[in-house]
Amino acid sequence: ETELETVADSHRVETLLQRLARLLGVNELHLLFNYRALSATATAGDTTLTRVVGIGSMGVDMRVESALGRYLKSLDECPLLDELEDQLRTIARSAAPYPRWFVVVFVGLACGAFCLLFGADIQAAARAGIGAAAGLCLKFLLASHAPNAVLLTTLCAALSSLLAALPVPGVGNSPDLGLAMTASVLYLVPGVPMINALEDMLQGHVNIAMGRAVSAMLLCMAIALGLIFSLTALGATPS
Repeated sequence: ETELETVADSHRVETLLQRLARLLGVNELHLLFNYRALSATATAGDTTLTRVVGIGSMGVDMRVESALGRYLKSLDECPLLDELEDQLRTIARSAAPYPRWFVVVFVGLACGAFCLLFGADIQAAARAGIGAAAGLCLKFLLASHAPNAVLLTTLCAALSSLLAALPVPGVGNSPDLGLAMTASVLYLVPGVPMINALEDMLQGHVNIAMGRAVSAMLLCMAIALGLIFSLTALGATPS
């Protein structure tokens, strides 16, 4: 469940669960992946047990995903169930290694660097970085209060792109404001879910692949909608 919530691909989750099942003495383990639920049927001797667990909101967290994978792969014998649950719970709840201000600063720098790679000037890159940093701050502030990810993404995209192109008194406008607006929302692009959706599809996990693909497309539409809002507010005509 935690692996799927950190947007791990289904094949990785299946491999880890099959390994753990063998250590626990399970003869057969059958898994059914859905976008919001995981169904597992385990058979040990004459006993068969089926359990369905819900999957919470998905967010990319390679740190937790890697830590869970390393721990499960390091097991050579069956651990005590209480010890296993405690260890998995500790990994899932472990604090992020970097403070939020650090993430905000470097996301801003990354988006500014992308703007330069697009061929924009320094002013446009600075605007993109500031817009991205402000949008990420808003995302952190509203993450636990926003009703859904689509609305949150729209708001963050609108704020980031608006700040990236907002006129500053006494400072001439860069000719590359369009590139600045584009670069300022790159931190919102759901790249990992898109890749995992394709990977799941190729490996036969169609249900969760379709769910992830649709979710990623909705987020991309939300980014476009946020850009349209900011362009409208600036008096420009979306093309």
